[in-house]
Amino acid sequence: MRARLVRIGSLLGVTLVLAFYAEALAHAPATGQDLRTFYAAAVVLRHGGDPYDPRQLARWEERLYRPTTAAGRTALAENPYVQGPPLAIALLPLVGQPVGLIYRGWAIILALAAAVALALSARLWPMGASGSRFLRYAGLLLVSPITFVGVFLGQPDAILLLAFVGALTLYRRYPLAAGALVALGLVKPQIMAGPLLLVAALAWREGRIFRYIAGLLLGCCVLLGASAAIAGPAIVREWARGLTGFGATTVYAQVDVSSLSTLYVGWAPHALAVICVVVGLGAWAALSVGLWTTARCDEGRRWWLMTALTLWLLATPYAHPHDDALLLPAVWYLLDHGPYKGATRLLALLTLLAWWLLPMTSVLGLRPPIVRGLGIVPILLLAALLMTRRPVPRSGYWSLPE
Repeated sequence: MRARLVRIGSLLGVTLVLAFYAEALAHAPATGQDLRTFYAAAVVLRHGGDPYDPRQLARWEERLYRPTTAAGRTALAENPYVQGPPLAIALLPLVGQPVGLIYRGWAIILALAAAVALALSARLWPMGASGSRFLRYAGLLLVSPITFVGVFLGQPDAILLLAFVGALTLYRRYPLAAGALVALGLVKPQIMAGPLLLVAALAWREGRIFRYIAGLLLGCCVLLGASAAIAGPAIVREWARGLTGFGATTVYAQVDVSSLSTLYVGWAPHALAVICVVVGLGAWAALSVGLWTTARCDEGRRWWLMTALTLWLLATPYAHPHDDALLLPAVWYLLDHGPYKGATRLLALLTLLAWWLLPMTSVLGLRPPIVRGLGIVPILLLAALLMTRRPVPRSGYWSLPE
């Protein structure tokens, strides 16, 4: 009876969430907001301009979207284009088409990418249970706010997630293809640098590191070469300058940033912020190496991968809740490694609530300064829960903690 009530409650909850999503997609002003920025960047490129110049971008956004309120104009000004040139170049063939139509097609692609990434995760790490359990967990992750926020805004994180999981699927047998696949991270190198290094560590252990690096370099050369040829070397240099000039644009100081930089970038001088970022990245690298040395079996290495990935999303200087879609494999791992008892069960419940509720503040546009730092809470809880699942050696073999 209790299990039946839980199933009915879960079904009703998912139905309400989907109804809310449908309403948000149909009427929320922020629907496709980031895709509109990407599209405007493509328009600037088409007319020979520099999409990384906020003034040029703002002028074209005014022409394209004609905001009628001061809040609308401010929203455009505070959302510069910071992604890699390949994203704007990919939209060049669509310049001139209605941006609403482009968004609908793009949203379908993102949803399919997330679904395929979850299917690949299930193939990589089968739960060893019935198909109904897989469908239940996969559905839970697909409709979670972390996934929805990316689709809602038009961010390419689901495609980057697919590239990451695809590389994990390929690196043993096809390391060249795995390296080329994660080269898509040039769209968001501040998000994908960590994942591609983690795959590199796994490829190194399998003796595939040189072919993996060759594929990565080949993919990067193709994307950067095409960017320089189509957009011009000056645009590529401007993009690189923006990456190294961390904190120079308002996008780095938005209150819903979900990495540790949100705690200091709003008030710290630029030099101090850069030092904090370097220290954070160094701590991530040291901790990842330290944990790697203790991961002596497949289960241990899987736990290491999920933990290092989670910590990376905290350490990278610029991540939003939608970027945390890269953590879906880590959540999949935790769903597969129950049951949870005692204090660990409470931690798991808090993690679930934070994962579902806090990202909704971004969807709803609730971003007052008082909520600065809330974006890191789900990631911190996820990391803490992963630490309770760390495999431990017992009598010559490895097992999970009770």
